[in-house]
Amino acid sequence: MSLSLKSEPKLADYQLYVKEMIVERGFKNDTPDKVIILMNKELGGLGQALRLTWGSRDGVTGDQKALLSKQLADTFIYMLEFCNMFDISLEEAFRMREAENMKRDWKPYNFY
Repeated sequence: MSLSLKSEPKLADYQLYVKEMIVERGFKNDTPDKVIILMNKELGGLGQALRLTWGSRDGVTGDQKALLSKQLADTFIYMLEFCNMFDISLEEAFRMREAENMKRDWKPYNFY
């Protein structure tokens, strides 16, 4: 099989691509506990990439943006893998959750 993503994919297209990719690359028997460990590894990489941008007032460099892009893509793949494992449409889940969120009274977080 040859993996192919549409030139202008929708969220469902990404989800289907990841489903096919997992099978093609031999990961179809991975369990949720293994995948969450792998996803956390990528989230750690994303945290490290973000740390390189802290304190920057001029945006990010090309290298920083490339690293952030890779880490974000990796975590997105794992999120879609979980959706596929549990037969969840990420688009539908997003729409339902955002409908709930629109009813909330939002206040800024105070981290300091």
